[in-house]
Amino acid sequence: MKCLQLILFGILLSVKLTKLELRSEENTDTTPIEGYFLCKSCGTDTLIANLIINDRISEQAISISNFTIGEEKKKFIVVQELVNPLGLKFKLITTKKAHCAKNPNSIWYPGGSWFEGFSWKVCQCPSCKAHLGWMFERSEIVARSNPVLPSDKGFYGIILDSVISESYADSLLMLDRVLRH
Repeated sequence: MKCLQLILFGILLSVKLTKLELRSEENTDTTPIEGYFLCKSCGTDTLIANLIINDRISEQAISISNFTIGEEKKKFIVVQELVNPLGLKFKLITTKKAHCAKNPNSIWYPGGSWFEGFSWKVCQCPSCKAHLGWMFERSEIVARSNPVLPSDKGFYGIILDSVISESYADSLLMLDRVLRH
């Protein structure tokens, strides 16, 4: 039953994404930035909302849900719940790019990846070194060139609980200012 749900979800998502891609190809204007997600520990910009992708669905996801961000332009974001070998659960969003600390000595791990054919390594906040999630790169690229960060064939899996949207952080600051006066 779970596999059937994932297959149906993937088909529906691919149809939606195809429609979105067709619309974006017609519009050659530069896309404005729709907002940032910040490291929940220190407030550093970690990813841009426009770069969140919904087409990297793990077969190991124990649940898939979504939420919407944005005030004027609503953006649908897929959230996958995944379990690591220690039994810890993580709610993950995937993105084309994220601001992770560059550590040339960190190692890509081919085993234990939630995404078949991809190796992984930890993504840390470049400012406070908090664990933000993981970087994923195609295993054949890792074997060939051992990149520091994922190429355009790779992606990032960011733990939803490790980031906060900039608009939400701003609303908290605004509320604090209002309550002080």
